[in-house]
Amino acid sequence: MIRHILRKDWTLLWPLVALVTAIQVGFEWATFKAGFFSDNPVARELVGLLSAAWTVGVLAVAVAVVHEDPIPGAEQDWLIRPLSRADLLLAKLAFVAISVCVPMLVVNLTHALALGFPLGLSVSIALYKELFVFACLLVPVMALAAVARNMSELLVFGACLVVLYAAALSVSALTLGSSGCPTCDTSIVWTQHLLQHVGVLAGAIVILVLQYFRRRTELSRAVAVVGVLMLVSLQLPWRLAFAAQRWMTGAPDAAISASIAVDVAMVQAGLADPASDSDSASRRSNPRRGATQALMSGDVGAAVESLQHVSHPHDAPVALRIPLRLGGLTPDEFLFADRTQVSVSDDRGRVLYRGSSARGTFALIPDPNAGQEPGLVQQPVELPRPLYGAARTRSLGIALEYSLTLMAAGARHRISAVDGELRTPETGLCRTRAMANEILMVCKQLGRAPVCYGATLYAPDGRHNPEVLQCTPDYRPYLPSLGNILTVSAVELPTHDASGLAHYSVGGSELSNAYVELRTYAPRAHFTRSVPVFRFQTAAPVSTDAQR
Repeated sequence: MIRHILRKDWTLLWPLVALVTAIQVGFEWATFKAGFFSDNPVARELVGLLSAAWTVGVLAVAVAVVHEDPIPGAEQDWLIRPLSRADLLLAKLAFVAISVCVPMLVVNLTHALALGFPLGLSVSIALYKELFVFACLLVPVMALAAVARNMSELLVFGACLVVLYAAALSVSALTLGSSGCPTCDTSIVWTQHLLQHVGVLAGAIVILVLQYFRRRTELSRAVAVVGVLMLVSLQLPWRLAFAAQRWMTGAPDAAISASIAVDVAMVQAGLADPASDSDSASRRSNPRRGATQALMSGDVGAAVESLQHVSHPHDAPVALRIPLRLGGLTPDEFLFADRTQVSVSDDRGRVLYRGSSARGTFALIPDPNAGQEPGLVQQPVELPRPLYGAARTRSLGIALEYSLTLMAAGARHRISAVDGELRTPETGLCRTRAMANEILMVCKQLGRAPVCYGATLYAPDGRHNPEVLQCTPDYRPYLPSLGNILTVSAVELPTHDASGLAHYSVGGSELSNAYVELRTYAPRAHFTRSVPVFRFQTAAPVSTDAQR
């Protein structure tokens, strides 16, 4: 019976399937023709257009095949035919897998083989990616389609779910702030995303079973509503998420010699320089822009905090910098601070404040251009303004608790600085090109790309520019994108600074004979470190104008 249902659906929907397949082929062709450096302007423009068309097309196929035999209502003839409900459901799932996933697998595989990647690895990555897309996108869409009689009803119900999700996010952000999402804007947010994917898939399976075997439409819609609320309310606690990440590495604390200490003699109270902070500092210096960036990344809590800084500037927190000394690291290692917990206590040891420092993962690497003492790392810490003011009259104690990741360098590779090509298992396929004031290196890798690239431009006589460290702090195992199995990374190596503030010894006519030494960094261990309480006091009042 499954074969007959498939034939009937194919007879009715083959024009839509042919159109979606053509879009898939065009999207992959445009991605391939755009190349490493987007040389083809037509292909570059088509990638964006066809990407959106691909998303709409595959969703349309998943919805259309379900609505060929809609579940709600009593007007469908399949209800009185001797038709197995299990056969009907399996036929719909098989149709979507054959019409969407199989063509996408073929075009993805063709792209990978055209770039010279090995067949076995390409097939395994492509199969894994199609399974991910099928389970995490297509099945949930089919479940939503199963609770509606037609497309109009589905659009109305889908819009209601979107509004409900936005309202729940807003309530969570207003009541809990950034603490409502402990892993947001950190390197282990993938654990929360994985939990959400599993939850969405489980909800979709429940809805499909309820609809195809019990025809409980109202109950199925209630499951969808509850699922939307759970997506917002169920957040992994930081300790649990970090423990899961730590379990994946299996490195015990005893094997990690890294240490962190505060240079108490150099601790100075004052307002941080927003221009020298990371992304979280840019949000503070321009709160409206920061709110927009936070919303685009899905971090509603951070967006609310940024807007509160605009409406209540006198209540905005004070950003301090605490100098840290790192020890126990080799030249090929550095640390990521995934999260920093700050606690402030009074002379009697009573805790007055406990919270997180500046949000986001950042590298604990001394800045050679910051003019500070060599080996020091400036840790940004935010304190409530009233607490900062109280430090004028009494000494307060600050303790820091770090969740850290040890990044270790792998093998070194060389590639010509101009029109070079490098193929390695760690980096995939990399190519370089000389631009106006920089060398641009782009790498395409099957599956997961390295977390960090370290690239140094060398002259033939051994002179070199400072190392450029390009990191994407994200420790997730391979959770693929929807449209492609290749991960693209880029590193920019400057050769000239028009402002004259920086000097690069390698550039100009030397580039034709120069080379880039490339290293990849990977997480070796995840661990925690605590900095003992140190005393803090300020003699200067806080300037509201300065904070603005």
